[in-house]
Amino acid sequence: MIEIGLAAVVPTRNRADLAIKATESLLRMDCFETILISDNSNEEQESSALEAWASRNRHVTYVRPPKALSMAAHWDWAIGQLLDEPQVTHALLATDRMIMYPRLSELLQGLVQRHPKDVIIFTTDFLWDHVSPPELLLTRWSGKLLRLRSRRLLEAASGLRLHNPYPIPRLMNSIVPVNVFADVRKRYGSICNRSIAPDYAFGFRSLAVTESVLFIDRPFALLHATYRSNGTAFARGIASRDRNDFLAMLDSSFNADAPIPIFPTITNTILHEYGSASKMADFPAIDFPAYLRRVGSEVERLENPEERDALRTVLKQLGATSTSPPAIYRLRQLLILFAAPKTQPFWRLIGRRMRLYPPGDAGLQLSDPETAIAYAESHPRRRHILPLHLRAMLPAYEVITDGSAAS
Repeated sequence: MIEIGLAAVVPTRNRADLAIKATESLLRMDCFETILISDNSNEEQESSALEAWASRNRHVTYVRPPKALSMAAHWDWAIGQLLDEPQVTHALLATDRMIMYPRLSELLQGLVQRHPKDVIIFTTDFLWDHVSPPELLLTRWSGKLLRLRSRRLLEAASGLRLHNPYPIPRLMNSIVPVNVFADVRKRYGSICNRSIAPDYAFGFRSLAVTESVLFIDRPFALLHATYRSNGTAFARGIASRDRNDFLAMLDSSFNADAPIPIFPTITNTILHEYGSASKMADFPAIDFPAYLRRVGSEVERLENPEERDALRTVLKQLGATSTSPPAIYRLRQLLILFAAPKTQPFWRLIGRRMRLYPPGDAGLQLSDPETAIAYAESHPRRRHILPLHLRAMLPAYEVITDGSAAS
């Protein structure tokens, strides 16, 4: 049996409170032999508080890069610190907005032990706490373990056929063998540096150097603190302290390798990373009409009316015929009607008693973020025979392994 050495790194910047929560959840997992906090803060109060907390825990190592880095450069440096440890065989990058579920520790260890050579992707739950009241979205799951061909995933990405949860190894949703990190470094010169979205940068680079990946259809973590999320700020089209800081530290041209760089949307940044990774590999061509439709649907969700109108004009000039979201999203939005505010007490009641939750993309409204986090940890969803996202995914991918990995 191969000796497994699981490690985790928490990269953070000016978010001591969130980094501590993330690290505490990793400690409760009790399966990570090495836990590293990499602090890229430029606010001394944040650094001091985090270093003081780490110094009181002998199971946590606190490090700082030699100088302030962009997010991508920092993640790359932080992962490199882990890989210098000889006992590490597999690594997870846990963002500071991520809380792992300790109840799934044995399942995670078992998967890595049985499949030590594979990248293992898992899903996550979400807490939208930038809104009031906060909304908890517990992802449907089946427990199925699927082996997905890397080429098939690239074809789905190029055709804009990927739906949340994206089965792309984005560091924060994956346990990655060290040899895959080494292969990515050999091909691209770094793990995720020189990128805008380092999670997707590594994801597409890793698909270029692997034949297949494993996807366990079950949420192992909760993503929260959307009020501090760069991605949420970009999706809404609003300025925030974190977004402004992210852009100021950026050392790459924004979305330069996207089909049309001008669009400041999540999909465009993802496809920037796709385009960047494709320079060193043979990736399928992007479906341009599908690209315009997806970007158009994101433009409609921007909160700044002037920016939204200007980008609508660009889309029209490019020949976009419809900004309607894909059918799967329209169905999910329709199902949200069943979770109107007046129905929330009902959903909270049966959620506690029967672990049944609102349909579609509707969240469960709770009084405050701490209550929502505790609820997610203690009231997981029931197992679903075949969730909506798998119904959309299975016809598109070659399924090599389809076994029950969880109950």
